[in-house]
Amino acid sequence: MFSWKDAVVDIDNPDLTVHEATIVFDTDANYDWSISYKDKAGNSSEMPIVEAEENPWKFTVDTGAPMGSIVVGNWEPWDDFLDTITLGWWSKVAFDVKVETKDAISPIEEIWYLKTDASVLLKLDEVEALEESEWTRYKPFHVEKEDAFMVYAKVMDYAGNISYVHSDGVMLDFVAPGVSLSAPSGVSNGSVRIGVNVSDPVSGGVHSGLESV
Repeated sequence: MFSWKDAVVDIDNPDLTVHEATIVFDTDANYDWSISYKDKAGNSSEMPIVEAEENPWKFTVDTGAPMGSIVVGNWEPWDDFLDTITLGWWSKVAFDVKVETKDAISPIEEIWYLKTDASVLLKLDEVEALEESEWTRYKPFHVEKEDAFMVYAKVMDYAGNISYVHSDGVMLDFVAPGVSLSAPSGVSNGSVRIGVNVSDPVSGGVHSGLESV
């Protein structure tokens, strides 16, 4: 983990010899360390006083990306960056959209989100290339108008590690399908043909489509 190196300053004055130790912290962790030393006479030192704004005895090494998930209403969260979408999530009641995060080592510093039309699927490299101004600082939001969309989230921890996740296509549709019937009037002594026409009207630019008739 560390090795000593002696730098001889003056061979005639060994008290001027500088002893250097290089300590490598190469494992992700929150470190709390200290140093002590003692001479051959048995005199030990106190912890050195360091004049610095940051505490040098406590620090974090974190090379792993934080984890994030997008929660829409009561559905199962999305915690990955999807390669395909299905637009298979529909609701007839308003819902909340949240981003949940965690990081095993360092705290989460910032979360951003991007809401796009459900027909727009961005690739990971396209999302990574987005300008900061294209993102919105995250806070939970409520969807109460008919819409079809996806949500992308960008999560950054205090070490500067970033991860991206996005939801599948989600739709809010308030309008029920319309039904019309056509049938002959009067009395018949034979078979009767009845026409049934069912349609899902477009409202607010969206319609979820028929599930069953």
